[in-house]
Amino acid sequence: MDGEIRTVQENLRLSANQNNKIMLELSEYKNRIASNEQENSVLKQKINNLLKENANLDDEVKGAQ
Repeated sequence: MDGEIRTVQENLRLSANQNNKIMLELSEYKNRIASNEQENSVLKQKINNLLKENANLDDEVKGAQ
């Protein structure tokens, strides 16, 4: 009986360790996603600024013709 209890306790300990590892990995993925979302937001703003600049240059060219 003691051996069985020890086995169950060891399995629970291993399971808790695996759970902690998975939680850390999940946290890392969430941080990466947040970082990527921030980078995407900056890049979208840059693209929008370039599109506006392009439209303004297009207007200038049309006005000069």
